[in-house]
Amino acid sequence: KICLFVASAGPLCRAELQQRRPEDMALPASMMSGATNPKNNIILMTDGYKFSHHKQYPVSWMPPHARPCGGDYAPPVLFPAKDGASGAQVHSIRPVPTNIDDASRALKLTIITNVATAVVTVQPAAEGDAVDITYDGKPFTYSGEAKSSIVLGLGEAQIAALKLPAGCSKVKFVNCDESKLKRGSALNDNFEGGYNVSYFTPRAYADMFADLTGDHIVFFGLQYFMKEYLVGEVVTEEKIDAADAFIGRYMADVRIAGPNFVDGYDYTMFPRGDWEAMVSGDYDATGKPSPERKGVLPIKIEALPEGTIQAPGVCSFKITNTHPRFFWLPNFLETLLVQVWYPMSVATQAREFKKTIQAYSILSQRKSNMPEALGATEFTEANIVEDNLAIHIAQVFDLLDFGYRGVSSHETASLGSAAYYTSGFEGSDTVAGSRMLLHYYNATKEGVPSIIASYKGCFEEAHGATSVPAAEHSTITSWADVSPNADAVLYEKAEYNAFTNMIKQYMPSFCVSLVSDGFNIWNAVTCLWPSDDNSNGGDSMKAMLSERLAKGQLTLIRPDSGEGIETLPQLLTILYNVLNDHWQKDLEPLKPVFPAGDAYAAKYDAVLGKIRAKLGMADGNPFRRCAGQQLRVLQGDGVALDTVGDMLASLLANGFCA
Repeated sequence: KICLFVASAGPLCRAELQQRRPEDMALPASMMSGATNPKNNIILMTDGYKFSHHKQYPVSWMPPHARPCGGDYAPPVLFPAKDGASGAQVHSIRPVPTNIDDASRALKLTIITNVATAVVTVQPAAEGDAVDITYDGKPFTYSGEAKSSIVLGLGEAQIAALKLPAGCSKVKFVNCDESKLKRGSALNDNFEGGYNVSYFTPRAYADMFADLTGDHIVFFGLQYFMKEYLVGEVVTEEKIDAADAFIGRYMADVRIAGPNFVDGYDYTMFPRGDWEAMVSGDYDATGKPSPERKGVLPIKIEALPEGTIQAPGVCSFKITNTHPRFFWLPNFLETLLVQVWYPMSVATQAREFKKTIQAYSILSQRKSNMPEALGATEFTEANIVEDNLAIHIAQVFDLLDFGYRGVSSHETASLGSAAYYTSGFEGSDTVAGSRMLLHYYNATKEGVPSIIASYKGCFEEAHGATSVPAAEHSTITSWADVSPNADAVLYEKAEYNAFTNMIKQYMPSFCVSLVSDGFNIWNAVTCLWPSDDNSNGGDSMKAMLSERLAKGQLTLIRPDSGEGIETLPQLLTILYNVLNDHWQKDLEPLKPVFPAGDAYAAKYDAVLGKIRAKLGMADGNPFRRCAGQQLRVLQGDGVALDTVGDMLASLLANGFCA
């Protein structure tokens, strides 16, 4: 949910120059850093079908000491040590689910090594065949010679565990990993793997921004996904074990069920050896770990600077594997990283909201209430492009964010609220957004003040994100007796007491927001807001509002319902009459908005004539605004990209500054 401030020309001069809080009141370091969620498992954060992709590419990888060196070559499952590099390390041998009651079934095993997840067909070995390896259920390193076939010895426990027929104490298989033979591929001659690139390129929005051309998409959010899920030691043995078990069941053939199918677990899909290599850092299967690479993903991400405004069809970022073994990894990680579409969409929408508001600010000749020492205060196209402090600060509360309750998750709220801030707005009530930015967007840069370089500096030194004391319906309506036989006349008195209590409680606050449609918005604005009734023993509503006006404080009226195109000018018209002392007198003369001779200049003058005629004015500035921009209406319902322009146009047409 987003809300729009109306009848304002920017906030008052806030505490931009206030001193920092005492050191003992500073934000705790834990808000800017800390461990990522231990439940994150990057191996399982992808589409299920991608678990099968590592065997589908036209390339495969073997370690250099096991690659072809002339003659016919079949990629071996088990290869010997060579040139100081280790032989194949077998993690486990597992069954391939099948119906053990089917006498005609092929006997197959899954051999999981540090290089492959290979499925081999076995058959009973001849009596004279010597055993090459014996498997007792424990990991081992192959120490034999290079062989085209392997004889495997098994004890009774392993025969049962592997679901082989009784008596298969010695079986034989062809020492070739069929999954690495990419028949018909011209890219796999040397089994060297390859480098793969996944690109994230936003397309044009089909409807919301269909009329936009050029650079208009805001790139934002990638840094969060990288730091939360991809950076550091993110692959561990525990996570591999969890993924191995999950994928074994998740990817199993749905026909595999019942006691004859080894509980339906299929371990042929998971490239455990590749993930194990990321834990050890031994990418080339030499048997020599690289601790500096422990658990680190072998990828490189290149991206535009976040905040870049780009056109559709321009690549935002790309992912590349940094070692040819992991050619399948960029596409595997794509599922997570493309979720950047959401913060990018919110950031893009926030920017379009701001552009629309700015357009109507120009047309109604809005002025910032900031000191001229901070820059030109008139809302003109040139001044908006310059974005000096006077103009920038005036806009920070033009659009508010109340999206926490309206999205699917806490993480979505974090990303959406953070994206809202990219357009220079500062009024998000979605706490998760500021917390996320404090944690993940705190880089420092030599020569750049922290107030600009990091969100922490912006938050602490410039108060670049804020909320205010605000009522909601329950805090107002709970004052009234709404039982079936209650006196409706008393609702008004109870609501008035709720209003005055709210203002009294937070009288010192720079801003107070008061929801006013708990019972009847028209009655509240006409009778309660301007009331001088002090019979409840405290100051009247009118007296407190006058005091806040004199002290330069901001007071918000929140209708929270109704069709904004109709209700906004109606509410402001009532307020203009009942609280006229809160409105600016002697408005400055209008200046030309469009160059002389521009076609829009004549149209603008014609519209001005109609507005003046409606207000009974012969000439002058028809765009009424509150004194100091201190009394405002906060519209929530119906605010969207395709309605905000109509709401603002309705304000202008009825003689109010937007």
